[in-house]
Amino acid sequence: MTNGISKKSIRFRFRMTTIIILIIMTIIFIYSNRMKDKIIDDYNRYMDINVKLSNLSLEFNKRWSYFNSYYQEKNREVRDAYVKSNVRIKELMDYVEPYVKQDKDSSIFFRNLIGMNEWFQNNSYLVIVRDESTRSYNDYTNLRTMNNYISKHANSLMGSYLRHTESKYSNILAEYKTVDTNIYMLLTLTIFISMMIFKLVSDDIVTKLRTLSEYANKLSNAEWDTPDIVEESYKELDEFTHTLNTMKNSIKEYINKLNEAAKIESDLQKEKIKNIEKDKIIKETQMKALQMQINPHFLFNNLNTVSRMAMFEGATNTVEIVDAVSKVLRFNLSQRDNFIQLRDELDIIEAFDYIHRIKFEDRFRINYNIDKDLYSIKIPPMIIQLLVENAIKHGFTGTNKEGEIDIKIFREKEFVVIEVEDNGRGICKEKLASIKRGEDIKKNKYSTGLGLMNVRKRLELYFDRSDLLSIDSMEGLGTKVRILIPVERG
Repeated sequence: MTNGISKKSIRFRFRMTTIIILIIMTIIFIYSNRMKDKIIDDYNRYMDINVKLSNLSLEFNKRWSYFNSYYQEKNREVRDAYVKSNVRIKELMDYVEPYVKQDKDSSIFFRNLIGMNEWFQNNSYLVIVRDESTRSYNDYTNLRTMNNYISKHANSLMGSYLRHTESKYSNILAEYKTVDTNIYMLLTLTIFISMMIFKLVSDDIVTKLRTLSEYANKLSNAEWDTPDIVEESYKELDEFTHTLNTMKNSIKEYINKLNEAAKIESDLQKEKIKNIEKDKIIKETQMKALQMQINPHFLFNNLNTVSRMAMFEGATNTVEIVDAVSKVLRFNLSQRDNFIQLRDELDIIEAFDYIHRIKFEDRFRINYNIDKDLYSIKIPPMIIQLLVENAIKHGFTGTNKEGEIDIKIFREKEFVVIEVEDNGRGICKEKLASIKRGEDIKKNKYSTGLGLMNVRKRLELYFDRSDLLSIDSMEGLGTKVRILIPVERG
């Protein structure tokens, strides 16, 4: 693109021109309106004062009429009207005073009017309150003469203030006409300049667009040897020109790359779908296989126990152990859910415990330490049962000491912790290391691999984590297995 030239977009140029025009017109409009409002306000104020002065002159005449009637008729209602008329005169004079004082001539008439009005009020009250015997025609004549002077001064005040307002209004109107003429001239000039700018810019844009259109037609006809078009000084047109030049030089390569990328993306999506389906099938198959691995092993051992009990004991113990075996067997065969409540697992362990205590002649016992608030937590089925069975079979085989299995279940942060600990034979270091690494353990007389590997794989499949099972053991002291159940899943 062209270097060394500061390029502005077409939109920016039109927008700035429009904004400037709008700002100028707005200023002109606001100023014109304010001038008109000022003239109207001044005119209304002047007219209002003139009306008030006219009312004042009329009120002076009314007051004399009331005074004259009272002087002749002595009517109390007429006297009250006279008093109210004086109040109205006072209100009107207070209202017009600040405006009248703005004119020198009007201010002189107004001061004289104030003095004459005060004299008239004072003397008229004296005439009214005197006894009839003390009234004189001379006082009445003086008051009538003063009222005439007041009327003349009121009319003179109106004329003086009217001349003042006419002069003021004429000056404001002349000023407004001058400003209004200048405004219209400025507005006309602004519109003319704006139209010329718009015309020049639009003609230039049309010329460049016509050139670009001819260039685009050549490209549409596959004339790839056409020389690159020269970029101009408009940002949008330069971007479009640059795009056309780039498109001409790379369109074939771009289409090939696009097709290749689409093929790769399609292959990846198909592979992802296959992997998802394969993982799902593998997990379901592994889960079913692990659960099927438990039942035959358990059923075989306990049916032998039932057989020996039937031979050597009476029917009562046989019934009890058969009930326990049936309970465990029925649970295993009917279990179809991926999760069960903790209380259901513990019920099966109690039956499992009874069977093996009979089998091993009470050479071990199970101790429970369980948080009662966790009985309704959901866990994978048979994981505690497998650990207990593993401890009984492999922890106490080959020993004569009394065995103990401690089952502890409690809450720890975001996990439910299940600990199964025995005081049996323990696991040697080499075998313990192999189990922790997840290596396959060959079955032998004292192997612990089947139960622990089963539990580990099921936890990984259920929770998609490999850190939920840990084993601590010392040979000759016992083994402790710790399972973490995430609370959000349980």
